[in-house]
Amino acid sequence: MGPETKGYLTPDEAALSGFDPRFARVVRVVRSQDWSEALVKDDDHMVVELATNEPPREYPYFVFVERRQGLWFEGMSHN
Repeated sequence: MGPETKGYLTPDEAALSGFDPRFARVVRVVRSQDWSEALVKDDDHMVVELATNEPPREYPYFVFVERRQGLWFEGMSHN
């Protein structure tokens, strides 16, 4: 990641970056290891589940985030 990458104070903020706040909300945040046995990591790796779009047509979106040097950064994401 280059110097233009911005870190965030919480996993939620990192996951929501780039989304219009009117159309995205955090549903839950879980440690990666709680999400899938295949992703056994530590508390510096989280999965944030978002609901995007407007109700009642909310669409699930998942963002993997990691903490480095005290700040959270978005990793990969998918729907």
